[in-house]
Amino acid sequence: MPPLPAVPGVIKFVIEGDTPANAWANVLHWSYSGTAPTPGDLNSFCESLYTAWNTNIMPNVVTTAHLLEVNAVDLSSDLGASGVWSASAAGTGADVETSGNLAVLVTKTIPRRYRGGHPRTYVLAGAPADLATASTWNSTLVNAITAAYGEVQTAMIGLTHGATTILTEVCVSYMESVGTPPVATRRAVPLVLTVNSAIAQARIGSQRRRIGR
Repeated sequence: MPPLPAVPGVIKFVIEGDTPANAWANVLHWSYSGTAPTPGDLNSFCESLYTAWNTNIMPNVVTTAHLLEVNAVDLSSDLGASGVWSASAAGTGADVETSGNLAVLVTKTIPRRYRGGHPRTYVLAGAPADLATASTWNSTLVNAITAAYGEVQTAMIGLTHGATTILTEVCVSYMESVGTPPVATRRAVPLVLTVNSAIAQARIGSQRRRIGR
């Protein structure tokens, strides 16, 4: 299979961790200005994102779950640099687990409407005490994750390592629907859209199809 087309000025980050039941991962994209990052620059960006996630998100995560690693790759070419930061930080929230699959859904708005939903992130967080009903989180956790995710964004925006500066969180669309009936087709040039807001939802999300490292 041919490589995905280049996405100039965008870094892909993968945040990874584990629970006693399984591994989890979150994929984020951020635009940048300046020159393409070196491996050393990406290592530093990964460390910065790891620190921001640990500081803001992990207080809402049970103590048996861990943040383990952040990987990054420059998408400006199929030979773009990559970087990584590894450590082990346990959650500092409740010490009683929910299902290993449960997550807080963070939905994101972008300057475009399209069929099929919007960018989203499934944050591994929450404990039985954070449940409002069998299918919803309580407002305390929802508000905490919204604020915490915003702090992660704030920590990254304007961050500079080497000659590369992070601009804003974005989403990348590689596919579009063409024809009638519509057929999914790979875009010749990927569409990059700015994330305008990120808000946690009360309904319980699932990491079920996102687990594994």
